[in-house]
Amino acid sequence: MSEDPVGGLERLSELHRTGELSDAEFEDAKRELLHGAAAGPVTRAPAPAPAPAPSAAIFPAAAPSPSPRRSRSGISISGSVKLLVIAIVVVGFVLGIAALIVAEVAPSSAQWTKALVCSSGEQLVTNGGVVHNNGGSAQGATHFYCAPAGQPVSGLDFLSLPEKTGNVLLLSFLLGFVIGAVLTVIAAVVLSMRSGARISDA
Repeated sequence: MSEDPVGGLERLSELHRTGELSDAEFEDAKRELLHGAAAGPVTRAPAPAPAPAPSAAIFPAAAPSPSPRRSRSGISISGSVKLLVIAIVVVGFVLGIAALIVAEVAPSSAQWTKALVCSSGEQLVTNGGVVHNNGGSAQGATHFYCAPAGQPVSGLDFLSLPEKTGNVLLLSFLLGFVIGAVLTVIAAVVLSMRSGARISDA
């Protein structure tokens, strides 16, 4: 029977009028037709979701790797740390060499190392930059010694004193390196603050 209730009723009426359907049959058919129309269209149940493949339990899908965090300048945080470390090493090494040269040229600048290389009651003295003749070329070398405090030292007296040249120059280099590292960190913080201020203003 047609899904259109109006068309169905017209056909039933025509069959009833021509005598092909009795009154009872006509009423039953009409009731069935109207009942089907009131029920509305049949809706299909959604198809069940496909079951996961057995291999999914053994080999779960890999979670997406997190993207590297980025700073406000667009450089990743790890990249910024690497740049800062490289800058600290380079600037610290340069200032360390500079401090070492200053200690050689101006021995009085290394007096701060006395408490670290000499014992109590001793003073840090230098040979005044002895000039050595090396194959026709004159070379100056400053050597540091620990001598009893208040005792003048000259000439051959240096031969009996413990030499501390390596310790003094190493401490001078380390001081220069620390100063360079501190200046680099301060510069990095200032640049980061200025960059953040520009971004917030924009």
